[in-house]
Amino acid sequence: MGIQRIRRFWVAMVLILVCILPLSAFAERQWYAGFSGGYVYSMLETGTGYRENTAYVNGHGFSVSTHILYQINSHLGLESGMTYAARPYGWSHWNTYGEETERQRLVVDNYFLEFPLSLYLMFGNEAITATLSIGGYAGIWMASHQEGEINSFFYASDGHVINIPFDEWVQFSDVRDNRLDGGLLVRSGIVVETGGFNLFFRGSFQLSLTDLSKPYQLNLVSRYSHALVVEAGALVTLGGSR
Repeated sequence: MGIQRIRRFWVAMVLILVCILPLSAFAERQWYAGFSGGYVYSMLETGTGYRENTAYVNGHGFSVSTHILYQINSHLGLESGMTYAARPYGWSHWNTYGEETERQRLVVDNYFLEFPLSLYLMFGNEAITATLSIGGYAGIWMASHQEGEINSFFYASDGHVINIPFDEWVQFSDVRDNRLDGGLLVRSGIVVETGGFNLFFRGSFQLSLTDLSKPYQLNLVSRYSHALVVEAGALVTLGGSR
């Protein structure tokens, strides 16, 4: 279902581009390139299924991006680029037997390489411009790292359960893991003209449309990795305007 929604979205984006790009023949066009870094608040949309005493916690990550901006006129442009982002989350599970509580915990760091494409709207003057971007992104789930403690089901001499610590990179499974990443993207911020280059500050929301898990078993709980991003960066002009 997620893949079908992404396909429909990109078909819509291509149709929009086909309608907009001919306008550039009658506009003052300008190219920009830049980079940015940001903070990522990672939000995992999932459920616990049949498992009781289980909780998921949102995580804190980072993003590093390159940007290409094609400005068609003073109010409209197209933005693309490449983003490497870490979107972690936490998991915990516990069982209580009388006064004894057994706990397991897990911190998962997921890393994605994404390619966004969006309409770029600009409002304001030459010194300070407000921006709004609406579009989507597609990419690949590059890597996953897990660190935590799991129950060994063995007991120490004092009666406490022995937990086994681990810290490892996860081997992806073609049966279990869906490494296709994609969804919708909304950005809003400001651009400040400083002379030689433009500084920008903005916030973004990424709504994932792809489940991290493939439907390899019945009653599987879906996992969608959404994100709020706050970033700062700079853009420089490529060549002169036309």
